[in-house]
Amino acid sequence: MGAVLRRLSATSTLRRAGLLLLAAAAFGAPAGRAAAPPKPVTASKAPRIERAVVRCTNRERARYGLARLHPNSVLRRAAEYHARNMLRYSFFSHNDPFGHGPVARVNLFGNAHHYRWLGENLATGFGSAGAACAAWMASAHHRANVLNPHFRLIGVGVARSGGASYFVEDFGSYRR
Repeated sequence: MGAVLRRLSATSTLRRAGLLLLAAAAFGAPAGRAAAPPKPVTASKAPRIERAVVRCTNRERARYGLARLHPNSVLRRAAEYHARNMLRYSFFSHNDPFGHGPVARVNLFGNAHHYRWLGENLATGFGSAGAACAAWMASAHHRANVLNPHFRLIGVGVARSGGASYFVEDFGSYRR
């Protein structure tokens, strides 16, 4: 899956407002699907795995002389939400089955207008944070997000159940 990089401009206000309205509908389950979530990775393990992804990402940035990324709660909640939904509804895409992308998810938990840059990396099928990070660095588009000097913030979400695993990295930087 390709990486998403979006520079938010002041002229995209109408588009963001439309995404926010659409995102409000994403809280329900799609017709014909069970609303009960699958058993996710235990609460005690998820933060450990997420911290490992942040450490791995910052280690790669340091190798290239880039500033470390700082955890951001809005981006973390958006990433966790997307990882859980990919597991729950069995899809793998930057856009969920409701048609919402990364900007709409940030709007669920904060205001995307506060961010000048947003980006997202996804991975599935990896057994560890290190394996997911290695795959991102082996992909030109994903590596570009990890090494983007505009990014200053990171949020990570991980959802695993049985043999399925989904990793989400959301990146951003505030407007100045």
